[in-house]
Amino acid sequence: MRVQVQRRLFTVEEYHRMAEAGILSEDDRVELIEGELVTMSPIGSRHA
Repeated sequence: MRVQVQRRLFTVEEYHRMAEAGILSEDDRVELIEGELVTMSPIGSRHA
């Protein structure tokens, strides 16, 4: 059985509203790239 998945892209305004609503917090390591929420790599000692 094949399942069809539909993707939804977010706008910058929607991204900011998610943060304001508490869906995203300052501790969430995500960024918005071309409408997609992408998990960022953890900060390592070389990036700190």
